[in-house]
Amino acid sequence: MAAGTAADPRMTTWGHTSSGSFSANQAFYNSIHTPVLIVTGTADSLGAHENGARDFDNIAAQGDIPVMMFAKIGADHGGDLWARNGGEFTQVNLAWLNWWLKGDVSATGKGMLVGAGCRFCNDSSWRISSASLP
Repeated sequence: MAAGTAADPRMTTWGHTSSGSFSANQAFYNSIHTPVLIVTGTADSLGAHENGARDFDNIAAQGDIPVMMFAKIGADHGGDLWARNGGEFTQVNLAWLNWWLKGDVSATGKGMLVGAGCRFCNDSSWRISSASLP
């Protein structure tokens, strides 16, 4: 799981997709030093949405770590990752990586996730939360 790299100084960003920590761990949250993306489905039958939401809340409470959570309303574990080209879950992940790894603020990076051009922000099938974004 990518969370195991959260404290690694070589990391630039990381995230959970259809996942989350199994329990709250303050030492883990304190070790995070990079932006974090969490993507889940609200109907995840394995508990990943609840775990991811708890992680979001605890990371956001740190007050200085950029964090976003995209929750697809009604999606189960894995969301639409099996759709052609990985579906919307993959689009969110790729935009996040383009933003934080390539500095892309256009519609293929930050612009897809925040601001006036954010197509997910105006889509009622997504619940989006964010904290400490630049």
